[in-house]
Amino acid sequence: MTLYGVASGSYIGSALGKITECPTECPILTQMRKTSVYLDEDQAQRLATLARQEGCSQAEILREAVATYQPKPSQNRNFALAGSGHGDGSSIADVPEEDLLKGFGE
Repeated sequence: MTLYGVASGSYIGSALGKITECPTECPILTQMRKTSVYLDEDQAQRLATLARQEGCSQAEILREAVATYQPKPSQNRNFALAGSGHGDGSSIADVPEEDLLKGFGE
């Protein structure tokens, strides 16, 4: 049984005492970054179920989810022009002050 190290081309011992070259050039390990994700019990069970149903790893399910994630569109919070283009075109400055104050203080 050969034990594998981390560095590519490194040599380590095996269970029989032989020196063996370590084949650690793994594209997944050199192109990926390890991270941790905290899930509650329901999320963890759902992830395990999805991976089982799809026949792939939980990590692959998470990578696919991140790759296809679309943020929810933000609501337009620019009210500066809200309602512009509607009405008869008159200015609020032309409305008598007593009409504007109707209903206040009642």
